[in-house]
Amino acid sequence: YSRLLEFVGEGSVKRVDFYDGGRTCVAVVNIGGREQQLVADLPGATTSLLDQLKAKNVQIEVHTPEKPNQLFQVLGDVAFPLLILGGLLFLR
Repeated sequence: YSRLLEFVGEGSVKRVDFYDGGRTCVAVVNIGGREQQLVADLPGATTSLLDQLKAKNVQIEVHTPEKPNQLFQVLGDVAFPLLILGGLLFLR
């Protein structure tokens, strides 16, 4: 995280993608004329980081986690008890 802040201060960061509800970020950094990706785990409060990124005109993207398919969730909730009941009936 501290290295990310150094790159932001230098103006080397082009884009930052936030994942996991803002706990992890992937930054595209220009180091020595080459673009590299830097992955950083962020502390709880990152408002100062966002302010620094906005001040340096860094492109910011936030990726929300995908919601699980409701059909599979319902099938999983129903199938497990039915398998247990079926198994108990065949043990008799």
